Amino acid sequence: MASYTLSALAELDLDNIATYTTLTFGATKAREYKAALMQSAMTASSFPSIGKVYTTQKGAAFRKYNVGRHATFYEPTDYGIHIVRVLHLMMDCDLHLE
Repeated sequence: MASYTLSALAELDLDNIATYTTLTFGATKAREYKAALMQSAMTASSFPSIGKVYTTQKGAAFRKYNVGRHATFYEPTDYGIHIVRVLHLMMDCDLHLE
């Protein structure tokens, strides 16, 4: 079975998303949104090519899989995927991926 790992920055991203969502929309919505993000990670780990190829201006290449207002940036691995960042779609993604 495919699996995923999270970088330290991706873990921090998820914590920040949960905090913001809880403060803005409540604990129930935060749990639902985090569950959707984790489900998308399982989907991408089972089907690594599901995400669109995203190449930064400096040439770093990742896969990008959108969920709600966020995008999961990951790299396929032998066992599934390694999630590098989870960023809001309005962010300058290149800035956070370089």
